[in-house]
Amino acid sequence: MLLVMGFGALAALDGPRVAEDLPTPMLGINERISVGAYLLWVIVLALALPRPGHERAR
Repeated sequence: MLLVMGFGALAALDGPRVAEDLPTPMLGINERISVGAYLLWVIVLALALPRPGHERAR
C-alpha cells in the first residue's frame, strides 16, 4: 500500500504540469507502478480470503 500511495502522490504532483501542457516524462511510469502495486494488492487479498467449502489447515 505504501507503493500505491507513494507513486500515486508522485503522479499527483505532476498534475499542474499536465494542466500547463509541460513535459511530464515520469508521469506514465509513476501511474503504472501505482496501478500495478494496487492490482498486486488485490491479488494477494483474493488469495488470502477463505474459499467456501474449503477449511483452512490449523
